[in-house]
Amino acid sequence: LAALLAVLIWQVRRPDGVTVDSQKVALAQSEYLTRNQVSQEWLTQLESALASASADTLAALFNPDCHWRDLLAFDWEIITHSGAAKVSLALAKAAALHAPNNFQVNMQRQPAQWVKRAGQETIEAFFSFDTQVGPCEGILRLSAQEGQEELKAWTLMTSLLEIAGHE
Repeated sequence: LAALLAVLIWQVRRPDGVTVDSQKVALAQSEYLTRNQVSQEWLTQLESALASASADTLAALFNPDCHWRDLLAFDWEIITHSGAAKVSLALAKAAALHAPNNFQVNMQRQPAQWVKRAGQETIEAFFSFDTQVGPCEGILRLSAQEGQEELKAWTLMTSLLEIAGHE
């Protein structure tokens, strides 16, 4: 994940003699792709951790002050879990029951973007996934805690769209 965020700094001289900071050019060209790549990489790590049902592996993906709001996607309740330890335990338990898979950034809803929520800068991404119950969607907000470079989940919302076989 950190490798996706790293950009080399070097100078480029255009044919007209103007020197361009390649970091700024690279950031402008790759900002769109990078936000989506970072979000998709996190979702891929989430899917892998859910498949292993490892609470420790799941906890490593979340900031300590995280929140997960589930609207029937993983449990037959509308419930919020707060804190990395509680979120990871609840996700591990639910994953064993519902076999979530196929996590993908939902580009048709909206590409991942930088937003400010509750005073915190985050990458916000809409995503889709499937469970044994039916198709689901969610919203992910990734942020870095002070003193850390790695983006982890600050908030996660998951929702069941429909029950398979009852479309």
